[in-house]
Amino acid sequence: MSIFNEFNTRFKGLFGDSDGEANDAEPATDIIAANFLKSFGWIYNAKIVAEHEGIILDKVYDLPVIQFLNDLNYLKQKRILDEHQHKQITAKQS
Repeated sequence: MSIFNEFNTRFKGLFGDSDGEANDAEPATDIIAANFLKSFGWIYNAKIVAEHEGIILDKVYDLPVIQFLNDLNYLKQKRILDEHQHKQITAKQS
């Protein structure tokens, strides 16, 4: 069981919205996003990792699990950084 705890701790940023920022989206948008992720979350994640790795989608399923999760973690943190920088730029322009 300690392996799962270590695994969940190492990749906790991938499970749920842990960036600490409130979601400004409307509730209906949240429901749409939740439904999409519930139905297609793994396919979506595999697709973005394939694009990141520059490989075809079928090859993603051959990646080591830790590599796949590290890629997802990088992509999520990069998205958060990009959103933060975008907010800073748009706030300066206002």
